[in-house]
Amino acid sequence: MGAASLTCDRCRTRLPASALNSEGLVACPGCFTPLRFVVFPAYYRAHEPAQTGEKLLVEDESSCYYHPTKKAVVPCDGCGRFLCALCDVELNAKHLCPKCLEAGKEKKTIESLENERPLHDSMALLLAVIGLPLVFCAPYITLFLASAALYISIRHWKKPVSMINDHRGLYIVAILLAVVELGLALMIFGLLIVGIFFNP
Repeated sequence: MGAASLTCDRCRTRLPASALNSEGLVACPGCFTPLRFVVFPAYYRAHEPAQTGEKLLVEDESSCYYHPTKKAVVPCDGCGRFLCALCDVELNAKHLCPKCLEAGKEKKTIESLENERPLHDSMALLLAVIGLPLVFCAPYITLFLASAALYISIRHWKKPVSMINDHRGLYIVAILLAVVELGLALMIFGLLIVGIFFNP
């Protein structure tokens, strides 16, 4: 039930004021469906008027790149274009235009705009853990998996890890496991080679 619409989800009938924030269920006046409609206090709060940007009054003033009739108030820290109050987006103490903001989101150069992140530390640890039980029955697979875990750990060491945990503990465990697996796999290969050449 959307607070902005104040209507029943089933029949779209406008709800009376008595149905809002009631203690129990109230029947919808249109379809008689029992419902409870909770509206937060912010819904009733008057909204402040949004910035519209000042109009150019003097010919010598700089205008906004996106709105030529609006007065520029700040340059974009990304591209240097002049922006009016309408276009200015302040983020992490920087002023950005909409295009730079969108480009930063797409290229993932602005960390505070990220909503997903590949967990390279978890991938490296998973590869190392999968390779551990295979070291004695399939050492060549372990050799590949341990090498991949080591590569991912070293390659992505400086990249941001999980949005929840910012420590690199999984990388350390993955590297240690991978090194042990590589040592075991190489030792097994060495024993196999020695057994082939020195056994009649």
